[in-house]
Amino acid sequence: MRFWLGSLLCAALLTIGNAAGCKEKTSAAPVRPQPVFGSGTIRGKVTFSGAAPQASPIRNQPCCEGAPETLPDETVVVNSKGELANVLVFVLPSTIIFAWVFFWFCEKPFMVKSTEKEKPLPALMTQPSAVGD
Repeated sequence: MRFWLGSLLCAALLTIGNAAGCKEKTSAAPVRPQPVFGSGTIRGKVTFSGAAPQASPIRNQPCCEGAPETLPDETVVVNSKGELANVLVFVLPSTIIFAWVFFWFCEKPFMVKSTEKEKPLPALMTQPSAVGD
C-alpha cells in the first residue's frame, strides 16, 4: 500500500511541476557557442608568497680561464615586488588531467607485479604406455 501511495504522490508532484514550468513557450532556439580555433596568448604574473630564498653560491665547473669559481643559485628568482622570473605555465586539456588522475587513483592500485616466475608446463607424454610395463 505504501508503494502505491508513494508512486501516486511522485506522479502528482511531477505533473504539477511540469504544468508550472510550461507557461511560456520560446520559439527561438538557444544560441550555441561556436568553437574557437587558433592560437592565443596567456599573460599574467606569478607571485611568490613569503620570504624569498637567498641565492646561495654553487660551485662552478669552469670551462675556460677567467671563469668564476662560484655562481649564484638561480633556481628561484624573486624580484622586490615578489614576482617570480623564468616561469613556465603549461596548459593541459582537462581530458588528459582526468585520465592521469583516473589512472593513479583507480587503476594503478590494482595493478600488481607478478613475483613468481612462470612455471613451465609439464612435458607431455609422447608415447602412450601400456599398463603393467
